[in-house]
Amino acid sequence: MCTEPCESVSVKQKIDWYEKQDTFGIHLIQKLNSHIERVRTLIADAYHELVQQRKTVSVDAVKSLFLGTAEDTVTLRKLVEYHNRETAHKLLSKCQVFCSIYLT
Repeated sequence: MCTEPCESVSVKQKIDWYEKQDTFGIHLIQKLNSHIERVRTLIADAYHELVQQRKTVSVDAVKSLFLGTAEDTVTLRKLVEYHNRETAHKLLSKCQVFCSIYLT
């Protein structure tokens, strides 16, 4: 469930409803509705992905998957940290061999 206090997710779209009451405004509103529908679909996809992976489905889990902040989300930073963690001992051992051969 949503933790206290609940946070909202913005679709990053602003509209001045008083200025947009002409035909241009109608097209703008249709475009905004289309954007909202795409966001709704992405949220539904996040929900279905959690269900398929047999993970616990909650509002926070869907939100974090939708926003890309889920634990399983692989980011470039996580990839670099993994690389550094996995290769540090290999580089250190090669450096020690190099130093012992060429510096003695």
